[in-house]
Amino acid sequence: MNILLGINAAGAVRVSEILPLLLPYRSEGDLVEKAWGISLHQQKTARLFKDDVTAQKAAYHGFAHDHEGHGLLAQTILSEGQAVPAYADIAPFTRELGGRVWTFTHDSDLPNLDQLEVIGFRPIGTSAAERAFCLLLDTARDYLGENGEIPDPQKMLHRLARETSRISASGHFNYMLSNGDYLFVHSHTQLDILMAEDDAEQRDICLVASQQMTDDDFWSCLLPHSLTMIRNGKIIGQVRMENPADTTMQKNHAASLRKFQQNRRAAIAERQEQCAGDGHLYECS
Repeated sequence: MNILLGINAAGAVRVSEILPLLLPYRSEGDLVEKAWGISLHQQKTARLFKDDVTAQKAAYHGFAHDHEGHGLLAQTILSEGQAVPAYADIAPFTRELGGRVWTFTHDSDLPNLDQLEVIGFRPIGTSAAERAFCLLLDTARDYLGENGEIPDPQKMLHRLARETSRISASGHFNYMLSNGDYLFVHSHTQLDILMAEDDAEQRDICLVASQQMTDDDFWSCLLPHSLTMIRNGKIIGQVRMENPADTTMQKNHAASLRKFQQNRRAAIAERQEQCAGDGHLYECS
């Protein structure tokens, strides 16, 4: 499974603010961390950081804390005994469309997706999820203005919803799609959302994740099989989808997330104990 985190804000988001949410997870137990990736939108472009995880190289070490941007997508790949994915198959994926960089991350299982023809964009790797990204961009292209702006966001939302329903008919498909300005989130099983007003920074900020990433009581869930459009830290559109995830998908997703939360709590406790032991409390903030 893939653990997702998406952020959309009215003001800049610093990487140092979200790194504590992306602590490396333990390698013991059923779930083992295999790879990670972060894309950070800055105006029309995006910084991309991704890598696999080995015993000698923990995730996020050496990552530049001082980067900031208006939107962020992050993904950690957890698996049970599976091979490390090839670099080209590690999300977030990126493409230029309309003079802006679009990014995509996912938690999905899409067998038989090669039956759907891609037109303008082509996958670089071998993952079905990247093919789905190309299909979504082929759809979005027709709803962009001359300078890459989105003249009618609601029309694009409904068209992306139809394409998403077509893609998700082949399996399980949670995803986040962003151009740094807009964030589109497909909750096929269930994703959690936190919306807040940051008075200190004078901004609205929205976090969407596979499951609650903090201990706040203000998280709520995005309904299963819905497509949500977010801009400047606020929801501006939402539609219900066809092709809901079946009961087995829902149960498997919930079970995997319970394992993730257990690993996350244990990792945080171990990290805090290590920091307290060497006096470097700042590493745990």
